[in-house]
Parts: sequence; structure tokens; C-alpha cells
Amino acid sequence: RCRPHTGRQHQIRVHLWAAGHPLVGDKLYGTTQDLFLKNITTNVSIEVEPGVWLARHGLHAHRLSFEHPATGNPVEFRSEMPRDLGEFLEKVRY
Repeated sequence: RCRPHTGRQHQIRVHLWAAGHPLVGDKLYGTTQDLFLKNITTNVSIEVEPGVWLARHGLHAHRLSFEHPATGNPVEFRSEMPRDLGEFLEKVRY
């Protein structure tokens, strides 16, 4: 579970990477240096490389909540698990 405190770009990705738990599918923080360099120096997409199993970040906001700036009322949005991420999780479960 991640709870970002600011809207800083890459905040969750960088913090998870620094903790030794990079996101699956993250081309910048979640891959090896060799795969990253190959991705930026060739036309080969790292999605087809072994070890990178999603064509996007393995990150999903199940729930987003905040206090409405004008009314002060709580606002909440929920989202179901995307199909591709759910299928990936089923494949990697023991």
C-alpha cells in the first residue's frame, strides 16, 4: 500500500525502487541498466525482453480520496483491478 503525500512526479516509483521493490513494467526504475540502455538506444521495446512482463507500470490506484477544496466534504473514487494487471497477478501467484 502506498500513500503519496505530494503530487510529485514518479514519487511512488522512486520510493519503491529505493526500497528495493521496483514496479514491474517500469522502464525507468524497474529494469536493469542494460535493458534501459537497450530501450533508449535501439528500436527494440523492453516489453518483449525476459523479466519485463507488463507493457505498462504494475501500478493501480484502487481508491483515491481527498477533501474537496471548496466544500471540505470527503470525495472518494474507486476503480476495479484492470484486466491486464489481474491476469499478470494470477500468472505470478504460487
